[in-house]
Amino acid sequence: MTLLQTGGYQTWPNFLAVLGCKPGHVVYFTSADPDGRFSAAIRGLMDAAGLAGHRCSWEIVSTNSPEPTLEECLSVLTGLAPESIHLVNLTGGTKMMSLAAFEFARANRISAFYLDTRRAAQAFEDLKTGPLPCPFPELSALSRQITVRTALAAQGFHVPTSFKSPPESHRAFSAAAVAIRRDEAADLEISHFLAGLRGHLMGPNDCLLKKGKLRAALQRPVEAPPGSHWQRYLQTAADLGIIRQLDPGQFRLVTLDPKSTDAGSLHSEANTNFKLLDGIWFELAVLERLRANPSFSDICWSVESDKATDPTASSKGETDLVAFNHETFNLHFISCKTTGPHTGALDHIQGLRRRASKEGGNYSEAELWIFRPKSSDHRRELENHCKEQNVRLRVFTDCPAFAQSPGAAP
Repeated sequence: MTLLQTGGYQTWPNFLAVLGCKPGHVVYFTSADPDGRFSAAIRGLMDAAGLAGHRCSWEIVSTNSPEPTLEECLSVLTGLAPESIHLVNLTGGTKMMSLAAFEFARANRISAFYLDTRRAAQAFEDLKTGPLPCPFPELSALSRQITVRTALAAQGFHVPTSFKSPPESHRAFSAAAVAIRRDEAADLEISHFLAGLRGHLMGPNDCLLKKGKLRAALQRPVEAPPGSHWQRYLQTAADLGIIRQLDPGQFRLVTLDPKSTDAGSLHSEANTNFKLLDGIWFELAVLERLRANPSFSDICWSVESDKATDPTASSKGETDLVAFNHETFNLHFISCKTTGPHTGALDHIQGLRRRASKEGGNYSEAELWIFRPKSSDHRRELENHCKEQNVRLRVFTDCPAFAQSPGAAP
């Protein structure tokens, strides 16, 4: 079966039609494309369809004008062999292109449809121009098939072969950290000790010390006053095998032997464990909370484009969490900061909005999650910045506690 689609930047109507109707060939009808923007967008859609399990051939036919008249659109379409087209999607393109495609379908008794993703029922509307070659699928069944991976690919994002997955021990620590740090006094105390640990392990550029200096620093035990919230925090990590307990109230940031382990492995484990204690626990806490939201069909952690196919991947950095909302058909780009960005809050929020729009499309959502604001003034400042930049501010401690997933720490 061959599907004719009026093309443009309407990602989901075009992508869902391919996913739902499963054509063997797709003809995209676009206006003039001198900069190759339409062809790049269509290539992303078809790559995403392949990732979703449906590969097919495709081609593009275009008008000579970037703003074609009805007559020019009809002229291009009459150049197609009507008997080779079995279904027409009128959802994308300009109004003149859609009108021309409707006339083409009606004149040649080809089934045409319009797809409205806002409708819960009968999203595919049969326009009665010809016999249907296949039944239309339910939109809800299609939407739940879309993953973050396919949604990003449909937007032209260079998707890596796999995304990171947190170890079970880290997820369990995250759940326990939330339970401990919900108490404001405990949160303040732990933050105080983490700042001291940071000063002990980090150099002037806020990166871990190198080689011999790091080796020496890791041999020095991390002290925790008996009965303190800090001790409970570290004890939880030790019980989960993340760090090592030496004596009551004394811990080592790594399980490896800092005297004999090679420098690379030692640096890697120290970096991973410190980041978990300092802030990654919160990213994983938000991940678990979003997984409990039925609106999201998929959520991915630590999302970064493929450096092998995207030369700018290293400069873009990574997004803490990306989720796909199967009810609204948009991607959510989420940044997690325990108390908010350390410096340049406005720059961070602006950057989050730009990344969401560039990598997820104009209708993507950008969200800044914080665990707890530093003060009412700080909260008000973040709220104002987020409102100005069309970013949603979420405060974790405003949300009621919820049941943890099986196997997570209490």
